[in-house]
Order: sequence, then structure tokens, then C-alpha cells
Amino acid sequence: MMAQRNLIAGVILTALGIFYGLLTVGLPNLSLPGTPGPTLFPWLITTGWVVLSSALLLFGMLGVRNQSKETEKRSVPKKPFIVLIAFLAYLAVLPFIGFILSSTFFFAGLMWLYGERHKVKITLTSIILPSMIFYIFSTGLGIFLPNGPW
Repeated sequence: MMAQRNLIAGVILTALGIFYGLLTVGLPNLSLPGTPGPTLFPWLITTGWVVLSSALLLFGMLGVRNQSKETEKRSVPKKPFIVLIAFLAYLAVLPFIGFILSSTFFFAGLMWLYGERHKVKITLTSIILPSMIFYIFSTGLGIFLPNGPW
């Protein structure tokens, strides 16, 4: 079943990648000699797209399947929905309490959700990481993240 899905997706995505490549050929090359032109990134995207979709097509043709011993479950996984709800809550409170505080709770919740139970590791990581991100963005990049009310 999975091999058939990979085969179908590989055919469709490879065809779309080739079509995107044909569109990229038609882009004008308006650059100075020795500099990358406006077609550089479309070509990089096209190349990556075609290589990856061709690999998917190949895996579908070979019938490579996941060799896990577990039986397929038909239940809906709950973690993605919990993460989505947490992310929406994070976005909702971000302007009000600021980046550092909201990210601290968000990161700590995600770490706990995905199995980390070491409280010191959760606390340190969820405080240090948002603080470093805030510092890098504000001083290094000049991009100001929400400060919150203080």
C-alpha cells in the first residue's frame, strides 16, 4: 500500500518538478558576469525537487516498505493536534506576554509532551533557548520580537 502511494506521489511530483524546470528555463538571465542571476534559486529548487521526487518514485517502484514489526493502527494520532492547539495558544499569548515568557512555556510543554521528564533539563533549555533566540534576533539581526508588557 505504501509503495503504491510512493509510486503515485513520485510520478506526480517528478512531473511537476520537470514542469517547474521548464518554466525556469524561460526566466530571463539579467545578471552581471560572474554573479548568480535570478535563475539560481529556481534551479536549486528544481534540482532538489526532481532528485527527491525521483527517489520517491524509485522507492515506490522497488516496493520499499517500512520493516517495522508493529501492526498498522487506524487511530488518529493525538500529539499533532495537541501541538497544533499549543502552537495556536502560543501565537495568541505571544503579543501579550512577550517572546521569552511565552516561548519558555511553549518549549517546556513540547519537551514534556515528547517525553523529556528531567525537570532541570526542561527548565534550563526552555529558558536559555528563547533568551538566546531573542538576543540574536534583536542585537545581531536587528529584528525585534514581542517584548510583552514590561
